[in-house]
Amino acid sequence: MFGTMLVAGLVSPLLVGCGPASASSQNESGDSGDVSSSYSSSVSSQDLSGADLTYVNWNLGTADQNNLERQMVAAFNAKYKKNVKIVENINTNAYEDAIVAMAAKDQMPDVFMLTNTTFGLSNQYLADMTSYASADADWGKIPASVADATKYKGKIYAIPFAIHMMGYFENEELLDNKNLSSLSVSPKWNDFYNIVTTLNQPTNGIMGLNIETTLFEWYPAQLNANYGWYSFDGAKYNLDSTEFAQAMELTKTIRANKLTFDSLTASERESLGYTDSVKFWNDGKLGLRWGYTYEIPDMIAHSSFDKKFIGVPGGRTPIVGDYLGVSPTCKNPELAYQFAKWMSFDPDGIKQRLSFDPDGSLFSSLPLSTDSSVISAYFDAKYNRVPGLEDAFKASDNSVVEGVKIIPGYGLSRWTARAGKSVTITVNGQSVTNPQVGQLIDQCWLGNVNFADYSSGLNAIANKCYNDALASFSSIYSAINPNVI
Repeated sequence: MFGTMLVAGLVSPLLVGCGPASASSQNESGDSGDVSSSYSSSVSSQDLSGADLTYVNWNLGTADQNNLERQMVAAFNAKYKKNVKIVENINTNAYEDAIVAMAAKDQMPDVFMLTNTTFGLSNQYLADMTSYASADADWGKIPASVADATKYKGKIYAIPFAIHMMGYFENEELLDNKNLSSLSVSPKWNDFYNIVTTLNQPTNGIMGLNIETTLFEWYPAQLNANYGWYSFDGAKYNLDSTEFAQAMELTKTIRANKLTFDSLTASERESLGYTDSVKFWNDGKLGLRWGYTYEIPDMIAHSSFDKKFIGVPGGRTPIVGDYLGVSPTCKNPELAYQFAKWMSFDPDGIKQRLSFDPDGSLFSSLPLSTDSSVISAYFDAKYNRVPGLEDAFKASDNSVVEGVKIIPGYGLSRWTARAGKSVTITVNGQSVTNPQVGQLIDQCWLGNVNFADYSSGLNAIANKCYNDALASFSSIYSAINPNVI
């Protein structure tokens, strides 16, 4: 997935301004500091003796709540006669710092949720799971796009935990009331755009679309099958490509023509009687809503109209993944793999989750397996899944996986690297010299600066940050721990 980066040169008028993420407490924004406060003294004093494995995640709630995740841990222990212990009192508001502090005290959890693979790889927190996955037929049933995202240098360093699709939800009742045909799953762009423009009637209290700001991240991959999220092709970014330029131009056009709720001014929204697009959608005033499949239970709870998930125009629906890591300090990595599998892509584990969630309101992930028995169980009519969701899922092998958690250095490449001292732009009325690249990208699609003037420089920055991240991993793994890589 990560591949080998091609060296990118410095391109005027931008100067490449980023470096590799350092180990331990420094993250991709460059912030660092004391992490001890993120690791509660009650954690280090917790009795973990007798544990076959220790487990950390931010989704476990409290013991008294006994949520779905805790029930799954208990079910694993009961089924396999093991003693997996949950590490309690983790500061989930400073999760990475808590993991770093645990590692510093030689109390690294055996299995833990990853914020992103850059964090895990740069800190040497991830064991090689390739031998276990390669021998496991069920690994081959994970949607291919998601499984590929776990690899570095051809080896598997993360285990998919959950997947959620991004895309558009359609208000079928509003379209029907306006004599518009329902869109197909993965519609043609022209059909999609027709709905957006036809329903753009703010004077009548309705609109076609909520936001436009994600389009340039996923749309280039619809135009070029070699591209993934944010034009990344597995070896480099392609921000200077015609496909990315076209996506940026579409985003800018939609914004300039005020075709989305987000593009309206505060006074224009006030005249509609709404301050946010979620309420606008829930009240049936919005034709299409960009969102995530994990939002479906909330949509159902707060709106009464018929809705449908249509994915995105082009058919390569974006996916957001969550991933588990297994620590190299784990004494029983085979058991750790088995447990991580149970919590994620094990067909038996997925069916166990479904048994704990009879109305489908708790298990918000899509199934991490294409096993036919799993698909039948998950999309059983009793759950009343949103129409379109199953069709979009069946095409998930060809999906575009969001880059935040899987592309080394992505935070720098996309948002926080500096554009260079020769660059000055206006942000919210204030002159900013040497802005972050995310700020510059925003001003491009907002139409305040010309993207063509900066595309080559932005591409060079993105690729240098990626290359630097890869270099830091290579030097760490080749020099320190041959058993990890």
